[in-house]
Parts: sequence; structure tokens; C-alpha cells
Amino acid sequence: MKRVLIFLAVLACLLCAFACASADSLSYALLEDGSGYEITGCSASAEVVTIPAKYRGLPVVSIAGEAFLSCEHLEEFRTEKDQATFYAEDGVLFTDVPVKTLVRFPNAYPRDYYQAPADVKAVGPWALAGMWKMNYFHFQEGLESLGDHMLDSVDCFADIYFPASVKTIGNDLLLHQKRSVAFYAPENSIVCRYAWDNNIPCCAIFDWQTKKQTVELAEPDLTDAEGLPAPKRKQAVTDFSWWGYDYDPAVSCDLSEKQGDPDTELVLDLGGVWKELTPDAKGQTDGGMDPRTGLYGIGYTDGETVLRGYDRKGKLTGTRVVSGDFVFSLPEAYSVGVTGGKDTVLRLVPYQPILTASTGMLPLDIDRFHYLAENSRVQYYVIPYSRASVSYDYPYYVNTFTCSVMDPGGNEAENSPRYGIVKMMFGDPYMLDHAGKIALKFDHLDVLYEAEDFTCIAASRFNLDETFGIRLHDILNTVKTAMSGTYYPADRKINPVTVRVTGEYPTSSDSLITLDDDLAVITNDNILTYAHEMTHAVDQSVG
Repeated sequence: MKRVLIFLAVLACLLCAFACASADSLSYALLEDGSGYEITGCSASAEVVTIPAKYRGLPVVSIAGEAFLSCEHLEEFRTEKDQATFYAEDGVLFTDVPVKTLVRFPNAYPRDYYQAPADVKAVGPWALAGMWKMNYFHFQEGLESLGDHMLDSVDCFADIYFPASVKTIGNDLLLHQKRSVAFYAPENSIVCRYAWDNNIPCCAIFDWQTKKQTVELAEPDLTDAEGLPAPKRKQAVTDFSWWGYDYDPAVSCDLSEKQGDPDTELVLDLGGVWKELTPDAKGQTDGGMDPRTGLYGIGYTDGETVLRGYDRKGKLTGTRVVSGDFVFSLPEAYSVGVTGGKDTVLRLVPYQPILTASTGMLPLDIDRFHYLAENSRVQYYVIPYSRASVSYDYPYYVNTFTCSVMDPGGNEAENSPRYGIVKMMFGDPYMLDHAGKIALKFDHLDVLYEAEDFTCIAASRFNLDETFGIRLHDILNTVKTAMSGTYYPADRKINPVTVRVTGEYPTSSDSLITLDDDLAVITNDNILTYAHEMTHAVDQSVG
């Protein structure tokens, strides 16, 4: 009996110690008037914090500004049943005193997106301070005020959307930020003006109208090539590049080093690719994602080549005969075999792409996007042009949009003589409703002027004459002359420079310069912009 009593006493002490440790994860300070306590700190290792109703017999009624700033593991707030000031919704801490206010957001919130409830009127001081996992944060119409230090010490590249209803903004909103957040707000709003006055990246939201479709669409050739003899031998190919479903569910494979025997079929073993997109026996996929429907893509081959699709059991699903540049479609296929031809390269995707057969504008249709991961959708387009660009005619605050134009080898397709695949992807779940406002422009890139050290190409919609390219070349030579012997050695050979006018923001890398369409006319006002971008290109030099 004595041993039992001792055991119970020890157990009680352990439980008491655990309770004390839990309570001690928060630190408190008595208010000056003695009416209650303020939370002043929290254990840095805390993952879940429960705001108590009382501490030492008095109510917990306040939270100090930096109380949770160092809690980098904090995922969720909770409150005790009798807590009169604060309450939690979806792990986020709120109060209704005096209006519904977002008090604190967990620094390590388990999702990378969040939309505040529609009835939130204010964001309290330090409310989002220290968050580091967020990508998309949305406030809805009706929000009126932003508190001091609201985004102090943030450590994420978050896109934060504000409504036009915001009337007041506190002090030092982004003090000590470690990474650059971007604001999105209606044009002429107080948030936009605050951001521009304080050098905060900000995109103005405009009220755009849905664009009319002008692009002609086509579909891949689904005709079977029947009656072809089966290959005598098969060789598995596993060394291809892919990035996984979260980022770019596409596979690039260069077979040129493996081809040679016309009787041997090279079979791309895709068993380990897109596992999350592969349906089980019941037709379900991991996480409820859209099941892959087959193998589709683009390619190039020198000479007649046979493509064969096989299902999971190795049964033939379809046969195609291709040559030169091609688009292919193998529904229900899980692997693809290649026989004949040479210098064959392929780029495969798990969903059938949309073919654009002409230049023009194509509004997005969210129903044609495929569900890849939580709130992530993707669609593919094929551009059958030797040179093509994809530009945007949509509200540029919708920056959850990614675009890459890749040739069959997985290389940038603008300078490729082959088809290009364009990937479009949404990551922000709250932007899906805006898809109807977004349109893509598919354009030729026409060569305006070409010299030994210089090429100028432009999207066909600009209709620039040859003098534009000549004048850009003159600017480049002026920049080179001014920098020779100073910025780089006079005897250093400079790489040839390519300038593209595609409607994108001015950038440069690897002697490739992209210019915005606002710079389509050379004036004294933008000559310095040309010179600046060309300086980068000149810096891409070789010995």
C-alpha cells in the first residue's frame, strides 16, 4: 500500500510538473492597474499555444507586441473555454474588442496560403510578425485598419492582397523584414500609395474584362498506325530528367546516344514518375489528384520513327509513326517505346495539351486545368512554331501564374526549331476565381535585324520595322565603346547579343536581353534603360 501511495505521489508530481511546464511556455506581466495579465513571451519551441482564461486568479486580457515573435515552430493558437477576450478560428487568434480583429497569426502556419474571414475589420499590431511559411495571404473587402509592426521580421516571399476598404495603416509595417513581401491592392488605394511611398513592392489591381478568344485550337493526331511488325528486342531507358508533380510534371529524354539498331525498341520506363497521379485499382489517386490519362508531348526525330504506348501490364495501347518535328498522343499509356529514326528527343506530360494553331489571344478556362496537389492546377499548351513567345494580357496582380516554354529536350524553346510546350500553373487557391480575367497571347518572334554580333527579334504583334533593330545595334556598339578598356579589357571578346521585344519586364542574362513593349520606340527617355540592360549583356564575356 505504501508503494502505491508513493507511486501516486510521484505521478501527481509529474503531472503537476507537466502542467507547470505547459503554463510556463507563456510568460506574463501584471497590468499597471492590476486588473489582469498581459502575455509577454512564449517558449520558442512551442507548436501549439493555448491562451488561458486566467493567470493567478486574474483574467488574461492583453498580448505584448513581440510576445510570439521568436516562436518559429508555432502552428496553432487555441483558447480556454472561459477566455473572454480572445478566441481561435482555424488556428488563428482573434478578438471582437472593439471590432473583429486578427490578433496573431502562427509563424509556422501549416498551409502556405490563408484568407482572413470576411468579417475581419482590423489587423492588430504585430499580427503577422515573424511568419516565415506563408506564400499567399488574402484580406477581404471590409478590412479597415492595419496595426503597427503588422509584418515585422517576416521571413517569406509572401504575396499579400488588400481590399480597397482599408482606411488606416499603422507605423513601421514592415520593420526588420528578412525577405521581401509584395502588396497587391486596388489602384489608387491607400495601401498602394503607402507601399510606393515606402519602397514596398506593390502591384495595383485593375478591373479587367474577360478577353475574347482569337487563337485557333487544334488537337494532337490520334490516328493509329496499325499493322506494323513488333520490334525484336526491347531496352529499358531510365535516365531522363523530371521534376515531380509539384513543380513540373514533365519528362525530357534524349535518345540520340542510345539509338542505332532499327530492330531494338527503346522503352521509357516511367514506373517511378507521377506516382501521385497514377490511379489505383479503384481509380483513386494519392490526395485526390486528377489521374493521369496517358502520355502526350512533343518531339523531334531524324527519319521515320515508331512510337508505341503500353499500359501498366505491358499491353499495347496505340502506335504512331512520326518524323521530323511532331506532336504525339498516347491515351491510357504508362510507358512509351521508340523504334527507328535517330537523334530523337521527347518531352512528355501526363495530360493531353491544348494545341495553338495560330497567333492570337486565348482566355484561360479553369475547367481544363488539372489538379496536381492541394490547390495547385496545371495545363499544357503546344506552340507549333520555330520561334514563339507567350505573353500575358491579364491583371498582373495574378502572379501565381508560371510560364515556361520548353522544347523536346527540356531547353528554352524560343531559339529551338521545334515545337514548344508551355506550362501554366496556379498555386494560389484564392486566385482561381480570377482565371476568367486571364488571357494568353501566342506570338511569332520575328527577326528584325541580324548582324554577326547582334540579333534583334520581336513579337509579331509589335510590327516593328528593321530600323528598330539597327538603332538598337548602334546603342550596343556605343555601350561597348564606352566600356572598352575600363569595365572590361579592350582585347576581350564579347559574346553575340540577342535582344527580344516580348512584352516582358526588362531583364538580361547570358547575353539575352528582354525588353518591355513600352520600350518599343527608342526615345531619349528610355535610352538609358537600353544602355543599362545591354551593359549586363556586355558583361557576359569570354576570354
